[in-house]
Amino acid sequence: MALAHSVKSAIDPVDLLVQRCDILIPAARPDILTVDNAKHVRARLVAQGANIPASVDAEHVLYERGILSVPDFIANAGGVICGAVEYHGGSEAAAFAEIEDKISRNVATVLERSRDLAVPPRSAAQAMAEDRVRAAMGYRRWR
Repeated sequence: MALAHSVKSAIDPVDLLVQRCDILIPAARPDILTVDNAKHVRARLVAQGANIPASVDAEHVLYERGILSVPDFIANAGGVICGAVEYHGGSEAAAFAEIEDKISRNVATVLERSRDLAVPPRSAAQAMAEDRVRAAMGYRRWR
């Protein structure tokens, strides 16, 4: 038997997005989830991995369809957290512990806000980020 007959061809990226699955993690490419293909996503959870993989409108479509979508700046902040821990002299183990703690708490907070305010997770996440930036601005020493 020839090897070519036993190897499946690669799946088209657009087809991949609409496969039935529990968790879809789009990452590395911007705007891969659009309004058009978000209508066909069959995942229960979309955990955006990096690089703004979903448009705001696509996220709204997912929200309206009851599909939970966690924005990339909440689900994928590990690199920034790790950099901060390393900058302050923390170990790799400390960085991983901090990443797990912060991402878990941020996701939980965003999902609670989303539920309580009946808004998509991105809206809740943006409001949380804006609140935190305003609070941090209060610590400025130069005024």
